[in-house]
Amino acid sequence: MSGASVRGSVSHGGSDGDRRPRILVRYASDMSRCSGCEEPWCEEHGEHYSECSCVGPHQDDSYDYEYDGDKLYAVEKRL
Repeated sequence: MSGASVRGSVSHGGSDGDRRPRILVRYASDMSRCSGCEEPWCEEHGEHYSECSCVGPHQDDSYDYEYDGDKLYAVEKRL
């Protein structure tokens, strides 16, 4: 799964029995700020958001996106 965090994930239940995990999308605005430079900081991975493996909202080459209520989830594209 390309090192992406699956924290808070649930199984994708498409009509074809698809069981790929859904990954909660993380936004830069969800992150705390780095004490040294004020850039978004990922507490889970201990690095800047731009360098961590959290799935963000603009990785259309690798993921399909779907909303569940007000939460956005990513599902890895099939090869």
